[in-house]
Amino acid sequence: MKCRDFEVCGNEADERFTMDFTDVEQGSFIHWCATCGPVWHGVEYAISARVAADPKFKEQFADAVNKARGPLS
Repeated sequence: MKCRDFEVCGNEADERFTMDFTDVEQGSFIHWCATCGPVWHGVEYAISARVAADPKFKEQFADAVNKARGPLS
């Protein structure tokens, strides 16, 4: 299995950096390699910490993501 960022890196996925989103959608995983994985786990940690520190941030972040999706959603 290739890294989720296959368009850029093309490395083999490293199961240590697989992100599990099955609580949101059954069978939903994002597979990262040993290079990309630490970066994206850091992003996830930073977002989670910000949500915990500022209750308003979760809604602001969701709004920003939805705006960025635009016609893709």
